[in-house]
Amino acid sequence: MTDISKQAERTAAVERTAATVLATIPPVWDTIRVNLRLAATGKFGISLEQFHVLRQIRRGHASVGQIAAVKQISKSAASQAVEALALKGLVARSPNGDDRRFVRIELTPYATSVLEENLRETREWMTDRMGNLSPKELKTIEDAMIVLGRVFAAPDAEPAKAEPDA
Repeated sequence: MTDISKQAERTAAVERTAATVLATIPPVWDTIRVNLRLAATGKFGISLEQFHVLRQIRRGHASVGQIAAVKQISKSAASQAVEALALKGLVARSPNGDDRRFVRIELTPYATSVLEENLRETREWMTDRMGNLSPKELKTIEDAMIVLGRVFAAPDAEPAKAEPDA
C-alpha cells in the first residue's frame, strides 16, 4: 500500500468516525438533557433557564456579567434569572468589599442539593438504561468517552469565547 493510499484510508476512517460521532452524540445528549430538564423543571419547580443558570454558577461563573457572557444572553435576562433564583432561595448574593459594582453569586445549600439530586437521578436513569449492556460494551463506551474527552479538551479544540464582564 502506498503512502498516498494509506493517507486516503486514514482520512476516510477519520471522516467515518466524525460522522458517527455527529450522528450519535447529539441524540444521546438530547435524551440525557430531557431527563435532566424534567427533574429540574418538574420536581424542583424551576425553569429550564434557571436550571442552566444554576449550573453556570456551580461551574464558577459568579456574576451576572459572567453568566450573561457564557450563556450569550443579555445582562438583564441573566439578572432576572438570578433574581428569580434568589427569591426561591437557590442563590445568595454577596457584595464585593473592594468593588461595589461586583456582586458575587453563590449557590445556597438548597441549590447544591437540588443539583446533586438531579444528577443522582440522572445517573440512576442512565444506569438503568445501560444495565443490559455487556461488560465489553460498557468498557467500549467508557474508553470512547475518555478518548473523546481528551480530543475535545485539547487547547486548540476550544471554541472562541467572549470575554466575560465582571
